[in-house]
Amino acid sequence: MATDPVCGMSVDERTAELKLVRDNRSYFFCSTHCLAEFAQPERALRGLRRKLVVAWPFSIAILLLTYAIRLPEGAWLSLALASVVQFYPGFQFYVSTRDALTSRNWNMDILIAVGTTAAFGYSVLVLLLPNRLPSALYFDASALIVTLILTGNYLEHLTRERARGALRKLDELLPATASILREGREIELLISEVRPNDLCRVRPGGRFPTDGVVVEGHSSVDEALLTGESLPVEKGPGDTVIAGGVNGGGLLSVRATNVGEDTVLAQIGHLVTEAETSRVPLQQLADRIAATFVPVVLILAVASAIG
Repeated sequence: MATDPVCGMSVDERTAELKLVRDNRSYFFCSTHCLAEFAQPERALRGLRRKLVVAWPFSIAILLLTYAIRLPEGAWLSLALASVVQFYPGFQFYVSTRDALTSRNWNMDILIAVGTTAAFGYSVLVLLLPNRLPSALYFDASALIVTLILTGNYLEHLTRERARGALRKLDELLPATASILREGREIELLISEVRPNDLCRVRPGGRFPTDGVVVEGHSSVDEALLTGESLPVEKGPGDTVIAGGVNGGGLLSVRATNVGEDTVLAQIGHLVTEAETSRVPLQQLADRIAATFVPVVLILAVASAIG
């Protein structure tokens, strides 16, 4: 079973219809919402921010109308405000529920959609059918559940965006081109065109384009961003250097050993990505429980309503 990199739910690769390939790796998703967020994270973050700008003021207003400010038409005003929260910020839970039912990947969004809809729908019926149902309104509950869950989602997405920002900074450590010595001539190549055993020339102040071994020259090298060394380290023939390190005051000729995705810098990026998308064993257990817990809760709720 694959894991949705956004929500962490387990997805069956054999039946999953939502898939995205990035960096030669396939990712599977439980809903179109998770797919859109993974494909365009910055846009998803802006969308969540807009929803919260609406959800929080409206939810607070509903709380005030319910418990603090008594108005003759307060219930109907709460209905109007709760409708906006339920069907604008909360609409994504309905989309996720549709996708979950279609793909048979039961997730917690189903319970959120069912629970908030039940609270909202019952409250609407109380207003439309006075004296026929117990006069209890739950507009505050439906609105706050949507708002608080979206707030948690926003904080989680914000953390992931910061992690992606760290990855982008790692990528910026590499130069766009490298000076390569071939057949006695020095030529400029794109970093993607450098191959193992190429002889790179790195001038003072330049960054190393690949991992490699110094074959000529002496210099101090600053690798603090990668190794944490507080001071530059002296390098000479036979010493190893890391892609992204900064050459000091000497000219160095370096034989490339690891290039592209094989460099230490790239491996660090892969580890960060894996940590971002992987789930700890406890989370995996919770996902497996949720897959059974959700339908069981729905069945019990229906049975209680019938009984």
